[in-house]
Amino acid sequence: METIITDSPSPYCSHVSRAVGEQIFGTAARNTRVWLALEYPRPWGAKALEESDLPAPVKERLVHLQAHVPGCRLQFIKQQANGAAAPSGIRCFVGLSREQRSQLYQIRLQEYGELLSLDLAALAAGEPVAGAEAVPGPLFLVCTNGRRDRCCAKFGLPVYQAMAHHAGAAVWQTTHTGGHRFAATLIALPDGVCYGWLTPEDAVPLVEAHRREQIYRLDRYRGRSCYGPVVQAADYFLRRETGLLGLADLRLVDCQPAPDEPDVWTVRFVTATDGARHQLRLRQELSPFELALSCGKEEAEAVPQHRLLAWDVENPRSA
Repeated sequence: METIITDSPSPYCSHVSRAVGEQIFGTAARNTRVWLALEYPRPWGAKALEESDLPAPVKERLVHLQAHVPGCRLQFIKQQANGAAAPSGIRCFVGLSREQRSQLYQIRLQEYGELLSLDLAALAAGEPVAGAEAVPGPLFLVCTNGRRDRCCAKFGLPVYQAMAHHAGAAVWQTTHTGGHRFAATLIALPDGVCYGWLTPEDAVPLVEAHRREQIYRLDRYRGRSCYGPVVQAADYFLRRETGLLGLADLRLVDCQPAPDEPDVWTVRFVTATDGARHQLRLRQELSPFELALSCGKEEAEAVPQHRLLAWDVENPRSA
């Protein structure tokens, strides 16, 4: 097992991850289908919710929602640098990240206590909820929380600034998205598409790709949050082999473990363009290298990686 050592006494974890050739795909937030993006413009701590100044009942409510609404994840967001919300009130977005027909809602709050009556489960189930307005996407959340990891501030803030210059109100700073070592990281809502290793030069083409309802560059693509890691990896491999980048191009059929081979999975998709059925066999294995998962973390560890074993396709229209 190789452990990566650099000349710097404290290297950026994002630099180390790229240097060792860690796979970026298959690392998105897993099985996250309900994104609750809440405007909180005051300074963020390493543990954003816990260290916030929100009233205790509101904190408890947000913890409850994440525990009881399947696939729910909270993100703090902000655009103002002065710690003040916009005059129009506190903005809250709910992104329902589905493989098909994702939906984005906006809720305007006058004070955080209104979250105590938010029926997020009903909204996630497609039921009408008072005050929740369906709005067009995409919305872009860039992690800039340097209190959680310095890579997120160093690499995230320039990406946020470049993207906000191009797309304005559609771009927000956000708290921890997972995977500091892939900074700069971003979530595109409502589809839950996650990216990493972004640079300011990626800002404009990424925004325009999502306005066309397409995935941006695959070497920046961590995966879709509606999937788990194995399906995220299979989605990447299939897009790489076929060149299909449309958000609606692939439809998951199933994901099954191999009965006689540990860590081997069979994932099946149908392509919307031609109805072709694709079967991919993948192996999930630990990396031959070890690395620290965050800046300042002393312990190094191996990380899951994915290898494509086979890809078979059957096109019913050419049969």
